[in-house]
Amino acid sequence: MNVENPVVSRERNRTIICCSLYGIVLNICLAVIKLAAILKTGLEMLLDCTNKILGTRLDGDLRKKVYNRILAEDEVLNVYNLSLHNYGEGRYIGSVDIEVRDDIPVKRLAIVTRRIIRNVKKEGLVLTSVGFDCTDRDDPLALEIEDRIVQCAMDRDDIERVYGIMVDREEKIISFYIVCSLAFSEWNRVREEFRWQISEMYPDIKVEINYSRLF
Repeated sequence: MNVENPVVSRERNRTIICCSLYGIVLNICLAVIKLAAILKTGLEMLLDCTNKILGTRLDGDLRKKVYNRILAEDEVLNVYNLSLHNYGEGRYIGSVDIEVRDDIPVKRLAIVTRRIIRNVKKEGLVLTSVGFDCTDRDDPLALEIEDRIVQCAMDRDDIERVYGIMVDREEKIISFYIVCSLAFSEWNRVREEFRWQISEMYPDIKVEINYSRLF
């Protein structure tokens, strides 16, 4: 009768246990890798679907090209709030606001707007809307207010530009756009400080300030 050496027996059992544990760990690792691959594929599909639904921002070069094409129109003084998104498969859709002379007839404005839409379409983009603003050049009070607002903005380091200044005498409202040079989180503070500054000069007139981006 052969009696197995206890030491050999323990070593064999230990080897069996180690091999079993190694196999379990290996299976877990493989399962994690497969799960990660499935999640990655799922997230990519979800992101692709989301981009097609919500659209993605276009690259800066294309946005600048569109900006320059619109600004090339003689009647256009400024271009801002240019929002363009890629909906996949060459589908680019967006909107824009322009500043024009205050003496431009409505019929002429309609012609310019449609020409902008046609010209931008040559870049593969579809503008769903073109908004516009102007400054009243025939109203001395409006010109005075514009000069003072622009000067106040120039004295600040956190405002890059002010435009689209409109003075509504009937409603007693001053409205305009600002481009803030600080982070988005600081925009509210800058707007409220600047609104208070202008309100101090014209206490009887309501001041409305909107955010903007040039392009």
